[in-house]
Formats: sequence, structure tokens, C-alpha cells
Amino acid sequence: MNAGLHLRPLTADDLPAMTALDGMCFDAETAYPLDVMADFFLQSRARALGFFSKSTLAAFILWAGPEIITLDVNPHFRRAGLARALMGHALRGIRGRGYRHARLQVDQDNEPALALYRSLGFEIARPYREGGKRRYEMEFSFRP
Repeated sequence: MNAGLHLRPLTADDLPAMTALDGMCFDAETAYPLDVMADFFLQSRARALGFFSKSTLAAFILWAGPEIITLDVNPHFRRAGLARALMGHALRGIRGRGYRHARLQVDQDNEPALALYRSLGFEIARPYREGGKRRYEMEFSFRP
């Protein structure tokens, strides 16, 4: 991982940067607009962490309860272990709140994400279609 990066909890002031990065990572159909990102972020159970390079948001994860809402990595910072590190933080946080499972959704053609989630122990719970896209709901079970 790049030593020039620092990790910190995200605040409401970070919502524009989160939305911009989400727009870089996903197509217009999938990316969350600011109001939707804010709705997720402002949930009472929501947590968000981000890696920064100086003042630039390099990567972040947003989760609420047992649900991973989004994991975004700036293309310039990919393949540096940021997504794996963020997932580790989120999974520890989810488990620490007493949940037995974590869940997320992913496009079936997003091979890098599928490879990461499978390597972490996520399994496909069900395939489904959403807005013309083929997606998976994946689940991670915490061991006792």
C-alpha cells in the first residue's frame, strides 16, 4: 500500500468527493447521485472510511448495518490493496456490531470486484436483474 496515503472516517463534508469518485468508478446508471449518496451516508447505522492522498479521495467504503453500499477506488490508485484494506475495516466493523453476515451487490461482469469478494470469503447468495443489468447479491458469513 502507498505510504503517502492516510485513512480517516468520512464526514458529510466528504459527500461531494465521494459522489465524484463513485461517478468515476461506475456508469451513469449505477453511480449514486449526491442526494442518494447522502441518504445512505446519513443513515444512523452508516459508516464510511476513506484513503486520501493529500486532499484527494483515493478510495472509500460506505456501509450501513450489514450492507456494503459501495466500495470505490480511483483508477490511479487501483491494484494497491486499498479495496482489500477497506473491506477488512468494514467487515471488522460489521462483525463488531454483532451481525452474523455481511452483504453486497455487484455486477456479474465486474470481474475484479468478484475476484476480490470471493478471495475474502463472500459467496453468491442469488443472481438477479436490476435495470437491465445482471447482478449478484453476495454474502459473507462470520465464523463464531
